[in-house]
Amino acid sequence: MISPVIALAAAFLMSPDGSSAFPPTGDDTSVAGPAFSIATLTHDYEAKSKALQSEMGTLKQSDGGHLTAEHQAYLQQKLIRLLDEYHNALQRSDPMAVNADGSLPR
Repeated sequence: MISPVIALAAAFLMSPDGSSAFPPTGDDTSVAGPAFSIATLTHDYEAKSKALQSEMGTLKQSDGGHLTAEHQAYLQQKLIRLLDEYHNALQRSDPMAVNADGSLPR
């Protein structure tokens, strides 16, 4: 028979859907929410990176084998935006993240 104290303690450690109330640990990269995971973010980032790399190849070919300064600057801006988006999405997905003032990231 399970002790009422143990049953009560277990109830506090479980969320209403039966999953652990604690943040993910180890290899568990899933985050509470609508089927959201860091793996999904990474997959999306990798797809966008490959698309940017493909665009760079197309521009390089159209420029005769060497990128023009304008195309290089254009690609650099797109890369910076992509990295910023990915970084910000990772920050928002961290269940333990807080801003310096204690507020939650947006």
